[in-house]
Amino acid sequence: MHYHAVQLARPDSSYEPDTDRAQAIASRRAMLERAAGNGWWVAGAHMPFPGLGHVRREGRAYAWVPTEFGPLRR
Repeated sequence: MHYHAVQLARPDSSYEPDTDRAQAIASRRAMLERAAGNGWWVAGAHMPFPGLGHVRREGRAYAWVPTEFGPLRR
């Protein structure tokens, strides 16, 4: 995922580094669907801070749900 704000809302969006755009779109859609459907934790360098969270379905689109960030307690 290159641009989360665009590609979560419009998973069929592509970007120049996608050398095989059809495959990139299919892979992105499949992984987003699996992550949302299974409640997977997702980590990504291009995702908003803290880069760790979940994906949820919103109609035909998806939304990023970041994990709550806070200090560790001892």
